Amino acid sequence: MDEYSQRALDNFTELSGSYGYTSEEHTVVTDDGYILSLFRIPRGKKCQGPVRQPPVLLMHGLLQSSDAWLDAGPSTGLAFLISDSCYDLWAGNVRGTYYGRRHVRLDPDRDSKFWGFSTEEMGTMDLPATIDYILRYTGSNQINYVGFSQGARIFYIMCSETSGNCEKVKVFINLAPACRTFYSRSISVRALTQFYASIDVAIYLT
Repeated sequence: MDEYSQRALDNFTELSGSYGYTSEEHTVVTDDGYILSLFRIPRGKKCQGPVRQPPVLLMHGLLQSSDAWLDAGPSTGLAFLISDSCYDLWAGNVRGTYYGRRHVRLDPDRDSKFWGFSTEEMGTMDLPATIDYILRYTGSNQINYVGFSQGARIFYIMCSETSGNCEKVKVFINLAPACRTFYSRSISVRALTQFYASIDVAIYLT
């Protein structure tokens, strides 16, 4: 296997470490039992001063994971750039991703109930649990939040469907926010959602 192919198999800590960045893996458990990996770069390699506050949380888009913030490398990867600017950098994951395939009771490979969720639960369960963990761990009162696509969507859900969580975020930055797709003009998106709707019942019966 060549070096590029091997690098593609690295997890967050391995990939950041390969560029000389020290990272940590933390574990968040949601109120409904999903176990999520949360990654932290406490200080960037190029950070020369004190760590700035508040901490910054990055949340990935649809079909991505926290690794997406590293893929572009140290020169343009947002996780690297923010940590090099001396911020306490955190990268979250939602249920169902590579880093969110664990549960206190359910087996994702055997229990279809594990997959009975939508972005609603990501916004009302995953994101509040992640933010609360960061606040407890760091002792900070607030975080800064950057959400890409689905990552922005679940922030809106959290703010509209839960109480008191939106106030825990000082700055919210939207990157290509995806809020509603009902009126999408994309033929591929419409075909995919119609196909899923047609097989949804069969999936849950298996």
